[in-house]
Amino acid sequence: MKKIIKLFLTLFNIGYLPLMPGTWASIAACGFYYLCRDFTFYYSSFSIILVVGGFFLCNHADLFFSEKDPKPVVIDEFSAQLLCFVFIPFSISNLIIGFALFRVLDILKFPPVVKRAENLPKGAGIMMDDVLCAVTVNIVLHIKFFLERLVA
Repeated sequence: MKKIIKLFLTLFNIGYLPLMPGTWASIAACGFYYLCRDFTFYYSSFSIILVVGGFFLCNHADLFFSEKDPKPVVIDEFSAQLLCFVFIPFSISNLIIGFALFRVLDILKFPPVVKRAENLPKGAGIMMDDVLCAVTVNIVLHIKFFLERLVA
């Protein structure tokens, strides 16, 4: 069972890629979004379930890693990147904006609440900063969609 948990935490070993494992996990999530672009309800349901599951999985990260938010654990980036696109109609511009904005917010930890979220205990500390960034991106993409419809 421990091997399975570690496999999911590292997103099937993507977390062990030498450079930018979180970015690679986000790219994988964008690929998943692209593949599921015609199945909004199923994609959104899966994304929300995976975020919830990520909280539970990340509670076990200390069994494998000594750091508070270990680099090989990328289920947080993957699931949060998926969350960015929940109920967002697919377009290449949404994909690019969602990916770029999520990575910038995740790396820079905006707004200040996001930085503080890392101090939460166990899995919540690993997941919550990414989830807050994803919710921010999702709101931005919804506003973009609304403004595009308003102008059209």
